[in-house]
Amino acid sequence: MRASAGRPVTTPTTSTALEATQDPRQRSYAHMFQFYAENHEQFTGNRNLDAIRNLHPNLQSFKPGLTCTKTA
Repeated sequence: MRASAGRPVTTPTTSTALEATQDPRQRSYAHMFQFYAENHEQFTGNRNLDAIRNLHPNLQSFKPGLTCTKTA
């Protein structure tokens, strides 16, 4: 997204910083962030892309999809 926007689109943070807040929503987000960071191979690696593309034939990768929606 940064490449498309030409600038940072988020403020970098860590799950530790989010966990330290008193806001339960932020702490919940921290747990989700930590799960995806620690289990990314399991989360993204166990995907059958042929089956997904069969269900969604117009599915695009991130960059082409971003370019398509940017002009819309």
